[in-house]
Amino acid sequence: MMVSRKSSKHTISEIIDRIQCDPKRIFPEKELEKIIANQEEAIPLLLAVLEEVREDKAKYITNFDYFGHVYAAYLLAQFRVKEAYPIVLELFGLPGDLPEQLFGDMMDSSGRILASICGGDVAPIKQMIGNEEIDEFTRAQAITALAILTLDGEIEREDLMAYYREIFRTIDNMTLLTLLIGLCTDIYPGEVYDEIKEAYENDKVDYLMIGMESVDRAMVAGKSSVLASAKRNSSLQKIDDTIGELKNWAYFKNNSQDKYFDQLMNKNPGFMSQPKGTPTVNEPKIGRNDPCPCGSGKKYKKCCGK
Repeated sequence: MMVSRKSSKHTISEIIDRIQCDPKRIFPEKELEKIIANQEEAIPLLLAVLEEVREDKAKYITNFDYFGHVYAAYLLAQFRVKEAYPIVLELFGLPGDLPEQLFGDMMDSSGRILASICGGDVAPIKQMIGNEEIDEFTRAQAITALAILTLDGEIEREDLMAYYREIFRTIDNMTLLTLLIGLCTDIYPGEVYDEIKEAYENDKVDYLMIGMESVDRAMVAGKSSVLASAKRNSSLQKIDDTIGELKNWAYFKNNSQDKYFDQLMNKNPGFMSQPKGTPTVNEPKIGRNDPCPCGSGKKYKKCCGK
């Protein structure tokens, strides 16, 4: 339902300006609803937000309270705004871990964002995959973008798997190949099974991330079953609901998990305490950006926390 200006206390421009930086980290659900309801008016303003970040990257990398570029990227992806594509490509294509410094956990969805705004133009995505200066996890997200487009019917599966086969032949990065194998397992690995098996035989795969048995299980499950599961997998879908994507992020202090915890505490203030004589098990909290306890050397969110 469209929101009229009479019923809104602030213009869309004012709303976008207001939510960009909030040290209190309160999720602006109502504001985002108004932006979504006024999509056409919001699009040039959101593009301007991304453009400003592109022009002064260093400023925003060090501003931990700034969140405007994350809202902008998700919303423009939801709106399928192809004009955002070159800006996002440049920001995601920054060397090393600069994109993650800039966007944080949003980079876990960067492939979905690329698939949402590329308009079928996959050549720049393939260039990103082949660019060794870019972080391997970002390159893996670019590989995922192609899978999403294939599941969405925009790329022929035969073309996708031929391209993946080329990656197995030409790229010698263990992490990237391991992530590719995981993706192929999710979308059925049959066409590249020989290449996957060869990668394991030549010790090009991180066994801690995925074993050959997982690939074989997908083969046994069969193509139609695996593809049906892939199409239900939210991590293999374009961005359609910015609010749903972001509202439960740990970044925000009013997410539903916090509300549930507060309600539980109010109903039963002693639920955290234990009777005398009950053994206490202290499980260490693992942050998504902490080293993975499995010893792989990767961040938890990029290893066992996936």
